[in-house]
Amino acid sequence: ATQEQIKSLHAALVKDAKTGGFGLNEEELRDVAGLENARMPLGLPIHGEVWRMRLPGKGLGSQWRYSLRGKERTRVAANFSVRLKTYKEPILVDTDVLPPKAIMP
Repeated sequence: ATQEQIKSLHAALVKDAKTGGFGLNEEELRDVAGLENARMPLGLPIHGEVWRMRLPGKGLGSQWRYSLRGKERTRVAANFSVRLKTYKEPILVDTDVLPPKAIMP
């Protein structure tokens, strides 16, 4: 990958990390400016701030996922927080009636 491609990928990953994301899949890189026609997988520097990995359980032939390295991601996403919605009362849930043969005597 060229330096310009790495810079645009880094900018896209910083934007993703600031919103709580964990990186971009190889197919999502086509939407990043400067990577529309890039040859995949991207060749990245060994000690750069951007790296690629395969997710566990996906197999050897799976697509690559590009992300920021740990220290860089921690620095960028340090101010990210999730606001949870709290409920004042229990949530009503509709349940199905069990058929008689599903209940053991």
